[in-house]
Amino acid sequence: MSMNSIDLLFEDNMKLNQREKFLKNGIPYDELDTQMINLIDILNFKMGLKTRHCCFGHKPYEEIQVMFEEEVNLKEDQILELAELAGREWKGLQLSFSKWARFSPLMFNWSLVLSKRFRDPEDANKYGYLRSVEEFFESYAAKK
Repeated sequence: MSMNSIDLLFEDNMKLNQREKFLKNGIPYDELDTQMINLIDILNFKMGLKTRHCCFGHKPYEEIQVMFEEEVNLKEDQILELAELAGREWKGLQLSFSKWARFSPLMFNWSLVLSKRFRDPEDANKYGYLRSVEEFFESYAAKK
């Protein structure tokens, strides 16, 4: 068996384990945009910020977005700390948090918006941008 085959088997096993972890925690792995899986993993399992919905942005200039579950409202201090830290790196990260209020009775959810936009939804730079945001959150989680 070549080294390349071993690497592919290892990667497949890692994805299978990740899928099982997501499903066990009520996250519909198979319905997620595959580009978002690592970020969703970091937010949910390394940072404890349970996500509700995400989208990679499939049309030209669409933003990458993540909506959090209502329970994240109880972690508002953490969201505000992240917003301040991200603001210090605005030129590179260009991410923001917003709180969305809607319906009757009212529902509130925090959202994460990655504001850098790309004409081509599959632009390699968009993937690099997403990776830099993942690294920001991984770095934050490692310090906690």
